[in-house]
Amino acid sequence: MLEIPDSIIVSMFQINVGTIRDTIAAKHTWIANQEIELIAKMAKRMANNTIEAFYKINDKINSSPRDIEELSEIKEFMLSVPNEIEKLDGSIKLGMQVY
Repeated sequence: MLEIPDSIIVSMFQINVGTIRDTIAAKHTWIANQEIELIAKMAKRMANNTIEAFYKINDKINSSPRDIEELSEIKEFMLSVPNEIEKLDGSIKLGMQVY
């Protein structure tokens, strides 16, 4: 912002542009900070969603079966876990790019 002088002379008028420069610089800084906060919130939300998905997988695997049917359901689910993790891999990579 040092390229903008404090004042300029136009014909017979002297215009004080220093305050305008400072106002624009302050707005620019505020907008940049808001963008950083927004990106951080979005990244945190994405990370929390991914963690929650892993917790659900963990809870399903660690649940105690009450009968043989639930045991076979857990076994089938365990076979599908690699596919579930592969689905989450995209959100993990996107989260790593954000951070």
